[in-house]
Amino acid sequence: MNQDKQETLLTVAHTAERLSVGRTRVFNWLATGELHGIKVGRSRHILASSVDQFIQRLINDDAN
Repeated sequence: MNQDKQETLLTVAHTAERLSVGRTRVFNWLATGELHGIKVGRSRHILASSVDQFIQRLINDDAN
């Protein structure tokens, strides 16, 4: 494992706040694969870079 690059993990609640949506919508995006997350214990976490990529896809889709 590369110790030089650490990725920030966001909770579902933090992801929802960052995207200005509810937690249910984040769980739906995770279930459909539109947003990628990992399970840590019983909790879901989302990589901050995954949220950034998701936002970029939304911007690109809106531009088309």
